[in-house]
Amino acid sequence: PHGDPLPPDVLSRGAQEQLYLALRLAHIRSHARHAAALPVIMDDILVNFDPDRARRTMRALADLTAPADGGPGHQILFFTCHPGMAEQLRELVPDSALFSVDKGRIARVG
Repeated sequence: PHGDPLPPDVLSRGAQEQLYLALRLAHIRSHARHAAALPVIMDDILVNFDPDRARRTMRALADLTAPADGGPGHQILFFTCHPGMAEQLRELVPDSALFSVDKGRIARVG
C-alpha cells in the first residue's frame, strides 16, 4: 500500500494477461448488473497461465455461467486448440457442449 505503482509492462506476459482478464471479467459482471448478460467470447486466453492459475480461471469462467444478481448467467464461447484445456473446462461444467472444428466442419463431441 505504500509502494510505488508499477506499470503492467513490468509484469510477465502471463501476469499481464491475468490482470487484463480480471478487468474484463469485472466489466462483464458490472455490465450484466445494469443491462443484459451478453455472450462472452474467449479465444485461447489461458495458454500463458500456469496449470493452477488456468484451473482457477476456468472455475471463474464456470461461475460466470451461473445466474447472479437476479439475472441469467452468461453464455461462454471458449475457443482453444488445446484439447486438454477443453476437457478440463468440460470437467468443471459437465453439461457444457463441446464442439470440434475439422476441415471447416463443426461437429459436437460426445
